[in-house]
Amino acid sequence: MHAAPPPEEVTDGRARLPEDGPRPEACRRVPESSYSPSVGSGTPHRETLLTPDITVIIVSWNTCDYLRRCLASLPRAVAAPERLCVHVVDNGSTDGTLEMVRSEFPWVRLDAAGENLGFARANNRALKACCTEYALLLNPDTEVRPGALDRLVAFMEREPRAGAAGPTLLNTDGSLQKAGDAFPTLIREVLCAPGLRSLRWLDGWRHRLTFQRRSFDHVVEVDGVLGACVLVRRAVWEQVGLLDERFFMYYEEIDWYRRMRAAGWQVFYVPEVVVVHHGGKSSGQRGLENSRIYFRSRYLYFRKHHGLLQAGLIALLNAMLLWGAEWKSRARRSPQPPAHPSP
Repeated sequence: MHAAPPPEEVTDGRARLPEDGPRPEACRRVPESSYSPSVGSGTPHRETLLTPDITVIIVSWNTCDYLRRCLASLPRAVAAPERLCVHVVDNGSTDGTLEMVRSEFPWVRLDAAGENLGFARANNRALKACCTEYALLLNPDTEVRPGALDRLVAFMEREPRAGAAGPTLLNTDGSLQKAGDAFPTLIREVLCAPGLRSLRWLDGWRHRLTFQRRSFDHVVEVDGVLGACVLVRRAVWEQVGLLDERFFMYYEEIDWYRRMRAAGWQVFYVPEVVVVHHGGKSSGQRGLENSRIYFRSRYLYFRKHHGLLQAGLIALLNAMLLWGAEWKSRARRSPQPPAHPSP
């Protein structure tokens, strides 16, 4: 087997696969015995090397329990096990994730990065090794409903210009997570800022600027779908390149969709495919640092796609919001004076 050649670095910070050269080695498929109720029980399976047509890429960071449920849901997401291989890139988890995957899901290709690479870099690490026609970028805090991947791939096969597609996402309680957004604009970012977000009379404007539609029951072409679950065609990342690794987390998939759309590919929201998304289980562990990462990525996105003036205004908005978040954080940590008993 030949190792895949390193990606060519381009000036916008993203990695591009070489046009020629050997493909990575074959993937390890999900074994048929994983369809039994013993999934995740630690029962060893025979490893089989072949070339499936879907690679599921999951980037994990201290989400052991959710990742277990996510992996257990995958074998039933396709009718034929030979269609699927699963690649987990672990960003330095310390909660027993590595041991859990090795013991309970030996058919998973586990890549222990040993450090937090961020979302874009970790996904690119798996995409560079991907040997299949499609890659599903999937959050570890999701559970895929039975048959969902078969239906999503079938949609992509019917739509040859579909470069990416995302499903209906449900909250843990079964309520809808609205998905299929328009690209961010400066006015939308302002209207969605804390403070203005509490003004209910602006809800209609926010909804129109974000989704540009009322119904979430029909297949529709959109600017982008939530990165919690998105199926991407190989021809897309070979043409437009991989994720821009300057985005540690947030906005990297939106930047990717912009490059897809600019190259003539379409992005679709496919509501007949259903995935449960518990939401924010990695990012929620970072507290205030998560806000700093978000604001940094938002500035980078606007600087890259909207120019210096809008990026400067976004930087000002970010600074105001970050100051407010830090003030609230300090207030919560400050000791409260003891309450005086009533006379």
